[in-house]
Amino acid sequence: MTNSITHSTLTLTILNPDVAPNTPGAARSLGGSGVPISASHRALSEMLEHGSAEIEVPVWADIEVLRAQLLCLGINIAAARPIES
Repeated sequence: MTNSITHSTLTLTILNPDVAPNTPGAARSLGGSGVPISASHRALSEMLEHGSAEIEVPVWADIEVLRAQLLCLGINIAAARPIES
């Protein structure tokens, strides 16, 4: 059996603590990248409460496009690690 990477873990952070991020827009962007709405909601809620959160994104998602979309919505992302299955 070979391991294959199916998801990448991204860290979400609020870009500017003085400005509320557009979380509904972020949930739509994450959904367009293959993230289930329940996972998006959980991670965005955690980010708002703690300042950052990790979320799993399918490897086929275009991370640079997602990064650009989320930056416009007040959220920064950084790669944390790939997930092997």
